[in-house]
Amino acid sequence: MEIDRNTVALLIRQQFPHLDHLPIEPVSKQGWDNATFRLGDALSVRLPRNESYAEAVNKETHALAVLGEHLSVEVPSVVAVGLPSDTFPLPWSIRR
Repeated sequence: MEIDRNTVALLIRQQFPHLDHLPIEPVSKQGWDNATFRLGDALSVRLPRNESYAEAVNKETHALAVLGEHLSVEVPSVVAVGLPSDTFPLPWSIRR
């Protein structure tokens, strides 16, 4: 599945318009499971590359919340979870 900056911009505009003013840049080294983009200076957008990775979005959201309460080191926090749509058919997340 091709995921580019335009797709991310459209998703942000549709689902989280209050973040639409932030610049979007792909990270320099992409992983196999997710496409990752910087959103402004403090946020990242992670989109699963295929359906087999999609269920990890909810698992990671829950795990990060639990870990954050019990660890003395900072862990990423989930700012928002995007819903499947005509633009992108899988759940996705925005993290700090």
